[in-house]
Amino acid sequence: MSQNILRVPSWRDEPVRGKAAPAGARRLVVLCDIAERDVAVLRGHLPGVSVAQVESRTDGPAAAYEHAATRLLGELQRLLGQPGGGPCRVQVVCHEGTPYGYAGLIGMLRTATQEDPALHGQLIEFTGRPSGEELAEALQAEFGQARDHLRYTEGRRQVRHWAAAPEVTDAPVWKADGVYLITGGAGGVGRLLAADIARHAPAARIVLCGRSEVREPGPWGEYRRVDVTDRTAVAELVGDLVSAYGRLDGIVHAAGVISDDFVIRKSHQDAQRVLAPKAAGLVNLDEATRGLLLDFLAAFSSGAGTHGNAGQADYAAANGFLDAYQAHRAALVAKGERHGRSVSIAWPLWRDGGMSVPAEDVPALTERFGRPLETDTALRALHGALALGTPHLLVKDEKSDVDEEATGAARLRVRVLPRLKELVAETLRLDIARLDAAAPLDSFGIDSLAVTRLNSRFTQWFGALPKTLLYQYPTLHDLAGYLAEQHPEGCLRWLGDSPAPSVAPARPAAPAATRPRPAGTDEPIAIIGLSGRYPDAPTVGAFWDNLRAGRDSVREIPAERWSLDGFYEPDAQRAVRQGASYSKWGAFLDDFARFDAAFFGIAPRDAADMDPQERLFIESAWSALEDAGYTRQRLAEQHASRVGVFAGITKTGFDRHRPRATDGVPPAPRTSFGSLANRVSYLLDLHGPSMPIDTMCSASLTAIHEACEHLRHGACELAVAGGVNLYLHPSTYVELCRSRMLATDGHCRSFGEGGDGFAPGEGVGAVLLKPLSKAEADGDPVHAVILGSAINHGGRSNGYTVPNPRAQAALIREALDRAGVSAADIGYIEAHGTGTRLGDPVEIDGLTQAFGPDAVGTGACALGSAKSNIGHLEAAAGIAGLTKAVLQLRNGEFAPTLHAERPNPDIDFAATPFTLQTSAAPWPRAPSGGARIAGGDCIGGGGADAPGLGAA
Repeated sequence: MSQNILRVPSWRDEPVRGKAAPAGARRLVVLCDIAERDVAVLRGHLPGVSVAQVESRTDGPAAAYEHAATRLLGELQRLLGQPGGGPCRVQVVCHEGTPYGYAGLIGMLRTATQEDPALHGQLIEFTGRPSGEELAEALQAEFGQARDHLRYTEGRRQVRHWAAAPEVTDAPVWKADGVYLITGGAGGVGRLLAADIARHAPAARIVLCGRSEVREPGPWGEYRRVDVTDRTAVAELVGDLVSAYGRLDGIVHAAGVISDDFVIRKSHQDAQRVLAPKAAGLVNLDEATRGLLLDFLAAFSSGAGTHGNAGQADYAAANGFLDAYQAHRAALVAKGERHGRSVSIAWPLWRDGGMSVPAEDVPALTERFGRPLETDTALRALHGALALGTPHLLVKDEKSDVDEEATGAARLRVRVLPRLKELVAETLRLDIARLDAAAPLDSFGIDSLAVTRLNSRFTQWFGALPKTLLYQYPTLHDLAGYLAEQHPEGCLRWLGDSPAPSVAPARPAAPAATRPRPAGTDEPIAIIGLSGRYPDAPTVGAFWDNLRAGRDSVREIPAERWSLDGFYEPDAQRAVRQGASYSKWGAFLDDFARFDAAFFGIAPRDAADMDPQERLFIESAWSALEDAGYTRQRLAEQHASRVGVFAGITKTGFDRHRPRATDGVPPAPRTSFGSLANRVSYLLDLHGPSMPIDTMCSASLTAIHEACEHLRHGACELAVAGGVNLYLHPSTYVELCRSRMLATDGHCRSFGEGGDGFAPGEGVGAVLLKPLSKAEADGDPVHAVILGSAINHGGRSNGYTVPNPRAQAALIREALDRAGVSAADIGYIEAHGTGTRLGDPVEIDGLTQAFGPDAVGTGACALGSAKSNIGHLEAAAGIAGLTKAVLQLRNGEFAPTLHAERPNPDIDFAATPFTLQTSAAPWPRAPSGGARIAGGDCIGGGGADAPGLGAA
């Protein structure tokens, strides 16, 4: 290499320096695999100190490390969330050289320190097995020290340093006929590596693998869809490669995901999702290849694992595990228990690697990690690192080529932000340590009077500014950026670098960035996030387990909802005459009213007055974003918050309750359909369309259709869509019984004999949608793809609630044409299927007419309905059916439709293209090997229909 940018770690002796810890500092000690007797002694020597223990597990190093990292995360959140703040010291103790990689936690500690300077973390390694007294002595000596990564060995205290690596050749290490596996192969770095191997060793066999489905992996090799967190799948992959090619020469583990957020707000689910591909992936690869004669096993780590990085505590910990585990593997190689060099390379950004960052963040990242690497520089560094073979290397190009003019505003913002915090803290009389630059200002209690005072203060440095400035730039981070970019002279005056101004007119804000061109009108839409709660299923995973097992979740109305006395009358005619209900059954959500108002920044009184349907949809929208790996910050930075919200809802009833006042102020329960969508947009600071949709039973599928249309026309870049349904007042049952819509025996017999109505059901679900081309370009996870959809009204039929089969058939044909799909390609229809003797045959008639032009064979397409499991969710029926279809696509299985072993006698399935799926069964792929395709059909009471087509 023309310049040595490789760094290797070393330990240097350094005595303790006489420095006392801050008075009144809070203190936490985290002990990793320390014997109980030594813990007891330690507690005796350090009375009053909070001590947390982490013990290794029997399910492997990755699980043990994940447990340690999430435990440390929880402890950090507890400390940082305590009122009053003040200095805090966290000391993590572990043994050096274990397979559990606890030393990798240094990245999380350094991240927490960067996010809250009042916290100081230390990671202390011991090469031997210190006694409790020795532990207490070392911890007490380090309590006031500034060094944060230390080692005690044979009575010596050492600190970690980084030095330039020895000069080595940067010639490529790829063998001419080698066989190489690259994980994370769907990402930008994986493709660059494959291209480099192909360039230097054209005859080499290159296999890329990843979680995503890649239709065109590129000209360099083959692509396998494998989740590296699945131990069995990894072992099968390695076995297949050895069987096919006779050997495996090298592995580059480049898989990884990010889910950025501050420590105080990060969920454990997010952390586990970030940790798993790195930690479990590496361990699975190592164990699957333990008997192979590898040349190398290289892990792609990040400088965040070494230095920490604000907002990436979990990502730092995940990469720290790679660094620590490779040192352990190198020791196994020395013992003859593994083969090949063990290398973990901590990278800065690759300019062409796919993980892009906003331009204004480049200076700070360059200062911490070195400048982003050009591809050629990065590949030469990789060749050198593999030739060197040191278990842990850091790549840092410290020569700056950052354009000063381009980054001047970003640097000025960094200087202005502390001043801005001081001013806001002073104006609002808040502790400055509690101000989060990324949080909305209104979360700090800022009001119009405070805005007026701040605008008055700004005048002395900036002259006249827009009076709406704090509403246009609602976070300190945004406001500092605006001031630095639009008023640099004023910023310099504020910082004391320039004289005060005369009052001058405000400069106009910079023009908004050019919006991306709309996606093509026929562009498939990717489902990149999926969430839901359904009866007996608090998660989507539990929902699939219930569906596959054929579980019927219908039961009697819970006593806590309302009493059956005076409500239930088993005789249907008498019930209708008396204004009672002849049904006492339904499928209900447990804990539907539980809601963490503080988490969403909603006042408890406001939350109590909100319809629980609104609260559930907020949670589901949040979970869908989490599932896709998106935070509010990422939505803002990557998509300018151009995210739409489309929410299906049809039920009222909550506002009919009049609970007693508990503090002198009477509650005011309310149901607002508009607030269902608008509240999500407000809480997440989203700027796309925000639309509630009530088309009765087709509401949530109509919401998803509208979301797809807005995405295709460029009205937003992502969209949250779904629906919610709760039965909160007995009057809803009475109204349905008056229309004779409910089943008399509580069973929803979709397409089955004896069906006379549906069982009411509850649920909530949401998807996060994005045009497929953009999702693939951004490396988003893709659960399934919406190929096409359509909506219409059936016009006048034989009754207001009776569907029109001809209009339904025409609409399904429209959806097929828009998707470019033949009905013969569809393997499954998730039908409406409300379980009525009239409605079900009419629906099958419409479907059969729609399929007819494509000459689909008799019984070629499976058909079913989730209503037989969870009842009719009305506004949420569409999202429930879509979720079932996605789960079947993902798992390659059909779930059974219940209560239909004997089909509706008015449906001659032998004369239709459909087979009623009444048992669980594998879903075979088409003979062509193409993707599985499912269709969905939702018919709204009153005639509003919404079919759709999806594939995976």
